[in-house]
Amino acid sequence: MSSCTIDADLISQLPDHIIHQILSFLPTKDVVRLSVLSKEWYGFFTYFPIFDFSNSYFGIDYQDYFIKVDRTLEFVKFVYTSLLRQSLHSRNVPKFELSLTRKSKYISCTTPQLKHKLTVLINRCIRLGTQYGVKELALEFPYDNYYYRLPKAIFFSAKQLVVCKLAYCSIDAPTINLPSLRELSLKVVYLCDQRIIHNLVFTCPFIEKFTIAHCSGLDYLTLSGFTKLKKVKVRGRSPNKIEVDALSLQNFFFSVFGEDTEINIIACKNLEVLKIKNSSLTVGAIQDLISKFSALKVLVLDFDKVWDLDANEFESIKISNQRLEKLKLCSDTMVETIIDAPRLKSLKYLLGKIPSLFSASTASLLEVDIVLLRHCRLLELNKFLKNFNQVELVNLYIPYHISCGFPEIVSNISSSIINHLELNINLNNVGDHAKVEAAEEALVNGLFWASHPKSLLIGSGWDTNNEFMKFLCKKLVLREKEQLCCAASKVKCWLHELKGVNIEHCRRNGERKVLACDVLLDSLENLAPLALDEKIYFVFQW
Repeated sequence: MSSCTIDADLISQLPDHIIHQILSFLPTKDVVRLSVLSKEWYGFFTYFPIFDFSNSYFGIDYQDYFIKVDRTLEFVKFVYTSLLRQSLHSRNVPKFELSLTRKSKYISCTTPQLKHKLTVLINRCIRLGTQYGVKELALEFPYDNYYYRLPKAIFFSAKQLVVCKLAYCSIDAPTINLPSLRELSLKVVYLCDQRIIHNLVFTCPFIEKFTIAHCSGLDYLTLSGFTKLKKVKVRGRSPNKIEVDALSLQNFFFSVFGEDTEINIIACKNLEVLKIKNSSLTVGAIQDLISKFSALKVLVLDFDKVWDLDANEFESIKISNQRLEKLKLCSDTMVETIIDAPRLKSLKYLLGKIPSLFSASTASLLEVDIVLLRHCRLLELNKFLKNFNQVELVNLYIPYHISCGFPEIVSNISSSIINHLELNINLNNVGDHAKVEAAEEALVNGLFWASHPKSLLIGSGWDTNNEFMKFLCKKLVLREKEQLCCAASKVKCWLHELKGVNIEHCRRNGERKVLACDVLLDSLENLAPLALDEKIYFVFQW
């Protein structure tokens, strides 16, 4: 105890500028925590330059959906006092962040007088925080049924501003004059004047990243004439029309829910990353869009359901691009997929059901992620996995309810040979222990009937993965003892085709330890769980 006291006294005796230097390496949240240790530390905190203000750092964290305005007012007063004290020293402000939110909570103003008082105080804080060469600005004000109106002055005074992130507020200035701006993010912002975005090319010509999410007040979004623009993201409440004309654009992300939006980005010939989620675009429009970008390297198509004007529902797609390297597809309704991408290296496929027709050029494919969102039959899984026999790594995320079909049919099909399989299992909502065991048995038998992986990697520490390994080890121990489940049956199970297996425990520090099957089973059955996120590596000889 005495040594701790001496250490604390020695630290507090250091010069203030050294202590401030130490504090500068800590997140704001930790600096606030240190302020309660003693009067000395509170004094250091009082004069320490803080520019990142979030009410969650200062203990304003309520269980209620609404944050009471009186507590928020108290916090904003603290922010104002802190900024005022720092302004007396004319300190430069490299980054200023003011956030009055935590998760989905809103500020509830009970009276107009309180709302006005809070607004005036926030305006003063913003003025102080932006008057000394601020380069990064982040403001977030989630009022209940009210958009906080930003003072117009900040869009003209912050000439050195490089990054600007605004959320839950309104802008009524007809233009934003920030000549040094490189990144602009607008989230749940009400734009009072359409010219705000239209004039950006003249007032903020060097923008590289532009994000607009769940904003209102825009009938159309036009980004034209920018020579540095590299990344555009549009989420939620989309304008009726989006048009981007920028040869420099490399990354375009578009995500809306059921809204009919016209998109024109074909002038962006150097686009490398295209991500479209939950769009009302037709399959023809999507295929046409993909074909326009010869430089495309990454494509993400994530749809719950995509409608085709002719067929009423989207059921098939052909993706053709000669430079595409990474592809992610997610759909509940897709039944036919044709991929013509000779340079494709990575494929992630989230499936509501396994497509009846799948064709892909896999010569260059190195890794495949298959996520089964719902159940599938063994024959379907077997046929689908055969498409990836030559792929170096297959990651399979699988639900418990795989139907194994009839053994008579299974005995007449050949299993797919997968080089390396990584497995993650979802056994949520299975029910009681008996149902879990039945699900594991169906899963183990179904998986190894459908595929013969040369190696299998499973993460330990997760209940579902551990249960799978437990049942697999039981089957392997029976095989070693020549007590096969189907010894007297005409139809032989997958264990008859297995010639041998080696097991290794891969620790996080890189150490690898060979395990006997019965030793691993004993560890799993006697509640001696392996560490979380360590790996068990099975090597099979077929």
